[in-house]
Amino acid sequence: MKTPALVLCVLATATPAWAKGLEKERALLKEDPAKAAAALQEKLSSAPEDPWLLYNAAVAAYAARDFSKANDLWQKASSSEMPEELRDKVWMQIGNVSYRLAQPKIEPEPEAAIPGLEQGREALRVAVNFNKENTTAKNNLKFIESVLEKLYARLAKQLKEEAQEDRSVPRAIEKLEAALPYAERALELNPESEQRKEEKKEIEKLLAEKLQDRAEQSEQVADQRQPERNEWERQFAKENYEKALEDFKEAKSLTPEDKKPEQGEKRVEEKLANLLDKAGRQDQKEADQLAQYRPDAAMQEYEKALENFEQAQAVQPEHADAKAGEKEVREAMEQLHLAAGDQQMERGEQLLERVPEAAVENLEQALENFQAAQALDPQNGEIQPRIDKANALMPQALTKAGQQQQQQGQQAEQMGEGQQAMEGYQQAEGSFSKAQQMQPGNKPAEQGLAEVKAAMARLQQQMAQQQQRQQQRSNRNNQRQEPRESFDSMLTRVKEEEKYREMQARPSRGQTYTEQRDRNLKNW
Repeated sequence: MKTPALVLCVLATATPAWAKGLEKERALLKEDPAKAAAALQEKLSSAPEDPWLLYNAAVAAYAARDFSKANDLWQKASSSEMPEELRDKVWMQIGNVSYRLAQPKIEPEPEAAIPGLEQGREALRVAVNFNKENTTAKNNLKFIESVLEKLYARLAKQLKEEAQEDRSVPRAIEKLEAALPYAERALELNPESEQRKEEKKEIEKLLAEKLQDRAEQSEQVADQRQPERNEWERQFAKENYEKALEDFKEAKSLTPEDKKPEQGEKRVEEKLANLLDKAGRQDQKEADQLAQYRPDAAMQEYEKALENFEQAQAVQPEHADAKAGEKEVREAMEQLHLAAGDQQMERGEQLLERVPEAAVENLEQALENFQAAQALDPQNGEIQPRIDKANALMPQALTKAGQQQQQQGQQAEQMGEGQQAMEGYQQAEGSFSKAQQMQPGNKPAEQGLAEVKAAMARLQQQMAQQQQRQQQRSNRNNQRQEPRESFDSMLTRVKEEEKYREMQARPSRGQTYTEQRDRNLKNW
């Protein structure tokens, strides 16, 4: 690919005096750019932050074809404070050198060249934005955009041709999906080009065809399943219908004028909605059989049925049987929640005086069931009175539970069980606090809360004092105890003493043996 040369800015200077100091380097740049670069680099070493020297040294390195060095110097200049009149020149040169660094990759590795070319384009756009009169930057920007346009078009064409030759539909789709962004990018760079418009359209048409092929394959696989046999068959069919539907929709968006993808989309939507509706009916039937004797298990099946009916309507909003099934399941779930809530509230009332903690638990469960029923059917006016009654019973149950827990704490404290007493008081504190939240002005709960807080503070102080006394006793005991000699150490000491005596009993050199002395030693 033959490309015209980018225009390089001349050496810039800050003032006439500065220009005078660079006359030698200016002349040398025309004869020997490498020597000029070396000379400017030497000057730069004495003033490394000087923006004019940075710029001039980079220009010399560029002229010497040391593009990496030039890029480093211009990048450094761009990130430092620089005079306003130098700003657009620095960014233009960054664009120029970015192109030079990417240029060797354009033919052998076009994809690898794209990041550098895009960087060069953005730098030139910045340069033009800083100075609308910089015609050199404008021309270079048009040039690099032309290079990018041709490169994107080339990559798109290459991938399209590979897809046409590939017999595998999934692989062909993968290549065409990669080709389409390249074609779109080429068109963005040259929106008036009829050729680029046609290239993009051809890729879209080919991709739509391949997507339809894959969608029909997925649809056929789903048709062959037997979803009524088991959950696995049903799920496998559902997944394949969903894949087919997604491909048909994408194909329709690529070629709106083609009616075939739209027909496939509607066909698969109906099949998927029917599949989900049948699954919902099956779950509903199982739930109906469990409702009388195993309401908890029935509720789980109803929830599965409801989810299937809702999904069926999400696919096909006007699916009549799915709508009817959802209504029936919601009513059945509502009745189960109400029946369970009524039983739990009745049990809570019965246990209120004798076992208030169990009463609280039953009333909480009743509230949960009533609220769940209300969420299923907000228009049912019979639910709110149940909720109100349960809420009215809760403060009384909580207060009684708190009083019972307080008594348990007091009994444990009298028996010297400090930790158990603290647990009882803490439970009572929770019950009294919740009772007050639900019924502000509840005097028994208010009084009980104050009493258990005082008891907890007193008990904490007593436990701390007791712990302190125990620690003091432990310290005194440790001081009184003397370390005892172990059996092994005693045995070792005795053996050492015996060995010493034997050595003392032996006659030394020059010592006279006497029978009496020998006898005395043996007797000892």
